[in-house]
Parts: sequence; C-alpha cells; structure tokens
Amino acid sequence: MITARRIVLWFAAILIVHVVAVYLDLYDRIPNIDIPMHFLGGGAVSLISIYLTKNSKFKTWQYLIFVLGFTIIVGIGWEYFEFAVDQIFEDKFGWNRMTLRDTLGDLLYDGLGATIFWVVYKDRI
Repeated sequence: MITARRIVLWFAAILIVHVVAVYLDLYDRIPNIDIPMHFLGGGAVSLISIYLTKNSKFKTWQYLIFVLGFTIIVGIGWEYFEFAVDQIFEDKFGWNRMTLRDTLGDLLYDGLGATIFWVVYKDRI
C-alpha cells in the first residue's frame, strides 16, 4: 500500500544515497551511476502522483500519461537545477557540464522508473 510515510522514506533513502555519492565523488568515479538514481527518482516521483490521484476516475491510459507527465515535469525541474549548479559551482569544483545526451538520458530513466513503479504500485493505493 502506498502511504505518505512510504513516499517520504523513498525520498529520504534516495537523498541519503545522493548525498553520499556526491560526498564520495561517485558520480565521477563510477560511470553511469546516475542511471539508477534517475530510475529510482522517477519511481519515487510517480508514487507521489499515484498517491495524489488515488480517487481519480482516470482510464488506464490517462492514468499512465498523467503519471509520466508529472514525473517528466519534475525531472525537467531537476535538470534545470543541475544546470544552475553547474553554472554556479563549475569553476570552484572543476565539475564538467553535462551534455544534451546526458539530460535526455536522465529524463528517459526518470520516465522508465515512473512506468515500472506505476505498473507495480497503481493498484496498491
């Protein structure tokens, strides 16, 4: 069953892993470590949209479109945040600017995570 507490725990776990990965410089040391992070992040965001629409009368395809749209909008916001951090801190930490390919890949994995989580959790409200 999806509860607000479970959603908060998902986000807390992802945030802890992210902070540790940044602290240990794992995003630079381990290629593609951001892929599972975006997959799980997309899944966690989809849990919010599933929870918020638990009493809706969406048809199945409308439900999936809503969950994906919600997740991708949040993912785009995250990518803007990453871009802003790159602009502000690049010179201080020597971070490399990401490419359009990376950004689109991140959004793809956000969407895949959302879709898989939707399939698993859509009926567990």
